[in-house]
Amino acid sequence: EGLMKQLNMWILAAALAGLPAPASAARAVLVGDSPTDLHTAAAAGIAAVAVTWGYRSAAALAAAALSAAALVAASPAPARTRLASSVPELRAMLL
Repeated sequence: EGLMKQLNMWILAAALAGLPAPASAARAVLVGDSPTDLHTAAAAGIAAVAVTWGYRSAAALAAAALSAAALVAASPAPARTRLASSVPELRAMLL
């Protein structure tokens, strides 16, 4: 899983670098359905929304969100993770 997080970080950094200005990690949101997604977002310093209808349960995602927050707790602008249990809820978070 450590290698997967490193690969995901590289892919995420490349995607952010390829966006036109003023795109930045401060405005980015990663939508995912696994603990690896949440940890990748936290390591990159970006916000995440965990969707509960995907790969893992809401409880597993909530636990991952707590551990992801612990990864960046010392950061001056820590990333945040929210849980979305429906598409309308996800849409409201993103728009």
